[in-house]
Amino acid sequence: MTDKDPYKTLGVSEDASDGEIKRAYRKLARKYHPDVNDSAEAERRFKAVNDAYDVLKDPEKRAAFHAAGQTHQGPFQRSNWRGGFSFSDFTGRPDDPFADIFEAFGQRGRSDRGGAFSADQHVRLQVTLEEAVRGASRSIILKQPVIDAQGNVVLEDRSVAIPVPKGVMPGQFLRLPGQGLMAQEGGRHGDLFVEVTFAPHPTYRVDGKDLLLELPIAPWEAALGTSLDLATPGGDVKLKVPQNARSGQKLRLKGKGLPTTPPGHLYATLRIVNPDASSAEAQKVFETMAKSFDFNPRSSLKR
Repeated sequence: MTDKDPYKTLGVSEDASDGEIKRAYRKLARKYHPDVNDSAEAERRFKAVNDAYDVLKDPEKRAAFHAAGQTHQGPFQRSNWRGGFSFSDFTGRPDDPFADIFEAFGQRGRSDRGGAFSADQHVRLQVTLEEAVRGASRSIILKQPVIDAQGNVVLEDRSVAIPVPKGVMPGQFLRLPGQGLMAQEGGRHGDLFVEVTFAPHPTYRVDGKDLLLELPIAPWEAALGTSLDLATPGGDVKLKVPQNARSGQKLRLKGKGLPTTPPGHLYATLRIVNPDASSAEAQKVFETMAKSFDFNPRSSLKR
């Protein structure tokens, strides 16, 4: 890669379109950004990529490069490079460097009414099922580009509090106005969009706004019926198992799913589990049961 030919630096042809140039820049910016690649060579290449793009994205600079017979010597611009982007010439237009950087790292930018560029930020937040049912407050650390005393852009950590509303569903987006990025001094902050995902739960599965549970019960509980204390993400509840319950039978606890409007339900699918009958005493109990019942579980099978 050379610092003297912007086309070679970005790996595009001389007749490349603006879109092709921008895509090449974004790809290389991701590859050589100091936050991703901390080698000295990556820092040099990242600076060269930034300088090359500054020439080719500007029609006047691009034309001047061709008019000079492609004999441009030295860096394409003075960027005061110190491991970050420089924006001394930023004017607040959406096609200026700040906008391109945010786009290169997956942000969506826009201009406000005053022409200042701001960027929405998108993050994914994994919550527990209990947090979704009861509501919670979470705090995350995000990277915020800021301009240091030398005029370079550096990334600083910032903490953002995210309220997790009661009844949030997986895949739902939460919008936090003004909690996104700010692309220049005087510009307004973008919005933060938080995509909610659920962490796997050891007991329950989520189906829309309903909660699903496979509930093991003993043979005598199925035969005689029983009342069970069931721990749910929203607290303990009573579940009544009817007499002569069948394995695979589904019981519903109305309104005990996700607390949406209207609320979901909790469905418990029964699974009869036999105890260990390896001891002599346990075998005698089962032998007594076998003699006491005139029961053939396969009587419904056709020959």
